[in-house]
Amino acid sequence: MTYLCIDIGASKTLIGTGNRDLESCTRVRTDEFLTEPSMEDLPMEDIEKAMIATPGPLDREKAVIYPPNIPGKKIDMNELLSPNLENFFLVNDCNAGVVGEYVFGETSALDMVYITISSGIGAGVIIGDNLIEGWMGNFAEVGHLKVGGDRRCGCGGRGHWEAYCSGNNLPNFAYDLTGKKFKDAEELFLRYKEGDTSAKKAVQKMKEYNAVGISDVVNAYNPELIVLGGGVAVNNPDLITSGLKSMLERDIICEMPEIVTASLEDRSVLFGLLAFCHLDEKVDFLQDQHTSIRPLK
Repeated sequence: MTYLCIDIGASKTLIGTGNRDLESCTRVRTDEFLTEPSMEDLPMEDIEKAMIATPGPLDREKAVIYPPNIPGKKIDMNELLSPNLENFFLVNDCNAGVVGEYVFGETSALDMVYITISSGIGAGVIIGDNLIEGWMGNFAEVGHLKVGGDRRCGCGGRGHWEAYCSGNNLPNFAYDLTGKKFKDAEELFLRYKEGDTSAKKAVQKMKEYNAVGISDVVNAYNPELIVLGGGVAVNNPDLITSGLKSMLERDIICEMPEIVTASLEDRSVLFGLLAFCHLDEKVDFLQDQHTSIRPLK
């Protein structure tokens, strides 16, 4: 029995196959995958289940997604994936991310939030050992919390967390703030580490906006654990978390959660999809992953 797990991100798509582990994992550019999602090299005849993770918002019944950080903004997954896949299940990528870290990660808690800071910003939430998905699976679109200011977000709103701190928007935000151009977020962080004053100013403001967004998440969901995933957080863990708790202390009204970066790095979502594939089977497999947790209900 083989499961197919596909994580469609704004810039890259991860394709994994396996049963109790990801026996293979390949990475392709999302624009290429959305143009021609070739699966010729996959063992399609052995695929028992297929799980697809996408950015939200999504309409799971129609299998249509409307991600503000992917050009085109409306993607019909049935049309995209046929004739390669006749049957698949669609899930919000952050919901898969929190399940992946919960089941396979190095740290877990019965009340935890996974926040992705990547091309966009979103969250997956487990409360009392239960995944909270919301209507159509679009719970916790925290990237569209208002954190201040008037900067326009990709969704059309203003002042959203994603408009300032996502990988796609950071370079333009840094330019508006300092007048200095950075090719992408990676270059911005590199210049910061080299001591560039404009990069330092932009990163400091990013930290402040991240603190506002995360404090809102803490106050709303009261998690024991926050896992920070996504390319921006995973590739720059010290930079993202340095000084964060002291900034949060000013605004949170409940206990300070533990804050870590994703132990599964950029494969949190894929492992979450793998866990989803097992949910209608006996729970022994999920229980075996962590003796300290119960399987998702």
